[in-house]
Amino acid sequence: MAMAGKTIRAGLLRDSAVAFGLMLALGALVFSQISSFGAQQNEALAELRRLTAISETMAALQTLNVPGNDVLEDWNAERAETAFATAKAEFERVDGLTTAVFSADPAQLVQYESAKKYLVAMVERTQAVFAAVRARNAALRANDT
Repeated sequence: MAMAGKTIRAGLLRDSAVAFGLMLALGALVFSQISSFGAQQNEALAELRRLTAISETMAALQTLNVPGNDVLEDWNAERAETAFATAKAEFERVDGLTTAVFSADPAQLVQYESAKKYLVAMVERTQAVFAAVRARNAALRANDT
């Protein structure tokens, strides 16, 4: 049957083609949005990993600082040195994890490594405090005899 030069079949095919085209466009839009969301979600997860790594590193650094301060309260160098060695090992473990997290971004890794440059001096000063406490304790013991 022809209606003004067009058949019903041709009209249905045209409508189907338009509907199919719209479905493809809608599918592409949804895929684009999902891909964009996925990329944003991945970046958010990477940022969360970096923040967690920084937080854990700061906590380990604070723990590393405690024995050098505590030894000046109780003068127990042996206990403080043991606590310091334990804290240093934990800091080194956390530092390895943090370095791995930042290795994906060379600029941030350079910043992280730069921030750690003061750690060597901190360790040296802490060990000097332990040595001074041991010398103090030895001098006190010598005066007691």
